[in-house]
Amino acid sequence: MKSDDFSVSAEQRHEIRLQADRLLKKAGAYGIYPTPVKAIIAASGLKAKYVQDLCPADCEAPEKVKRALSKLQGFLHRQEGMIFVDKALTGTRRKFISIHEVAHHWLPEHHATYQILEDSETELAEETRDEFERAANCFSSDVLFQLDGFTTKALDCEFGIGAPVKQLSKLFGTGIYSTIRRYTEVCGKRAAVLICDKGPEESLLVRRFIASRQFQDAFGVLAWPQAYSADSWFGRNRPRNTFSLPTTWIMKTAMGGRFSFLVESYDSTRQVFFFIYPPSEVGQDIF
Repeated sequence: MKSDDFSVSAEQRHEIRLQADRLLKKAGAYGIYPTPVKAIIAASGLKAKYVQDLCPADCEAPEKVKRALSKLQGFLHRQEGMIFVDKALTGTRRKFISIHEVAHHWLPEHHATYQILEDSETELAEETRDEFERAANCFSSDVLFQLDGFTTKALDCEFGIGAPVKQLSKLFGTGIYSTIRRYTEVCGKRAAVLICDKGPEESLLVRRFIASRQFQDAFGVLAWPQAYSADSWFGRNRPRNTFSLPTTWIMKTAMGGRFSFLVESYDSTRQVFFFIYPPSEVGQDIF
């Protein structure tokens, strides 16, 4: 399972929310759907440039630098007050990366740290860089989903995986992955989502597991294998088209306990999402 690229401390999470709220208000973006990214960038004091290739073939740089640049999707040029973003990205990814780069300018700790680094010509430690990247991811998500604005809209939807896929992702103009993740976290129910990449021979590679606070309080931390084969329960119950109907799944714990869940699944072509919740969340008896 891949590490969580949105993992920050509670103190950092609080500060990120405060700064996202400050920028949304400055941009006059609250209640405008999808979130107006151009207005957000302008309110931050930056400009954006979308380019075809962040590392063109004729780039005069050492090969090691070229390889690093080829993985970039966007970057902030502080001296020019400009963010550069790969034009080839999908529309939803392009918006996310744009606000991610704004975060490095707008979040006070990032702004001050990069200013010191530029003045001293030193590099950011790898551990701090990872922490900043996770914080920028959280900031981008908060801005695009307008903090509790998304939660309010989510609670108005009928509970289930159809809400983030069919309604909320379209309203907020956000990617399916990030919308399902956010919905699971804020839906107010004991819900979780198992996200799998597609592997060889119809196998499923476990990418990430996200659970609401209510789910974690009720069931604790669940253990997951690295992959599921085609003949496993998840392999047999993956969608054969786009969605699958709720299906009962019994999970046995290492201590001999048994949890009964309903599982809805969605195939985005890139990943398969299994949305998991106890039957009582939709008024059914627990098996």
